[in-house]
Amino acid sequence: MIINFIKPKRKVDRVYLHCSASPRPEHGDVSVIREWHKARGWNDIGYHYFIPFDGELQKGRSLEKSPAAQKGNNTKTIAICLHGLHKPNFTLNQFDTLQKLCKQIDIKYLGDVTFHGHCEVSLKTCPVFDYKAVLDLDSIGRLVKTSKPKYFDMFDTGIEIMNIQKQLNVFLEAHKLEIIVDGIFGQETTQSVLFFQKVNNMISDGIVGPETQLMLPALKG
Repeated sequence: MIINFIKPKRKVDRVYLHCSASPRPEHGDVSVIREWHKARGWNDIGYHYFIPFDGELQKGRSLEKSPAAQKGNNTKTIAICLHGLHKPNFTLNQFDTLQKLCKQIDIKYLGDVTFHGHCEVSLKTCPVFDYKAVLDLDSIGRLVKTSKPKYFDMFDTGIEIMNIQKQLNVFLEAHKLEIIVDGIFGQETTQSVLFFQKVNNMISDGIVGPETQLMLPALKG
């Protein structure tokens, strides 16, 4: 699944994580949560994103609007909710999607955002899963960066370039295109990267940096 987080124009400095307080399969869709919240008199769902058990990233409230999710702490925030009530409910697919989304948010804000549980500003235990461990947060809620980000561009060579070319081919297959997987970042690979970035509304610079790496599709098999 390709996740494409587009930074809103409003100021954001915190991301809050929630759980839906229901493990029932029939409640695993953003439309259900939206109806719950509208029944409370709200004009839309309170969360910006909802992640059901299969890991699909579903969009809720517009990112250009503050959430209605952490009473007294909604300004300058993004709200993400995972389907589930008890710790055993949550799936690896949900956590994988959450990690990818939060990494993209962190990259777009150049590391100048912090990640928190609803429980940090409420008496609730929401979210009930260990979000700090899932996201590998430090003591103030920042994503821990274990290594210097890598950037790949023209004339780079090696195994990592071969993997990038394979990932590009997964994307290009839908467009009936294919590039040679030779481990050499040449003109053909550069053009494919530019095409991939354009299709996904990214800055088209032909460089495979952290954001582009997160967006590239997973290898098949």
